[in-house]
Amino acid sequence: MRMTNIAAAWATACFCLVAPAQAQLRIDWAGAAAQTAQGGVGARSAAVASGGRASIVARRAIVSDGQGDAVGASGSAFATSSGVHGIRTRSFERASDGSASGERSTRITNASTGVTVDGTSSYTKGSGASRSVSCTDAAGNAVACGPR
Repeated sequence: MRMTNIAAAWATACFCLVAPAQAQLRIDWAGAAAQTAQGGVGARSAAVASGGRASIVARRAIVSDGQGDAVGASGSAFATSSGVHGIRTRSFERASDGSASGERSTRITNASTGVTVDGTSSYTKGSGASRSVSCTDAAGNAVACGPR
């Protein structure tokens, strides 16, 4: 059973950044879990935290079908009062035949320099891992990535 599309759609749904608050720290969290009609389990959670200098929103979900197949996805987005903001998504899939794969994508933008860093890492059981990083300026031109 291939459930990747469900996880990917969920992970990319509604990443609305919370503007950095000027008040004290506030954290909200919600989550739920239930058995699926196929005999598996599904769970999800969401959290938001905001404070005087930064805000973050995060979501995650996992679902299995009771036959050994499972998918999961998570994502988070943040913004700081200094103008740095970013987003990260992660997903994985494991099939009952033992195959497995996962991916992580990160994008961070520095408002003061205008430079955006995009990074992607992926793994497929039996094939190994790969990683790529690229940087662009505010106009979308490729630029050298600075030190970590």
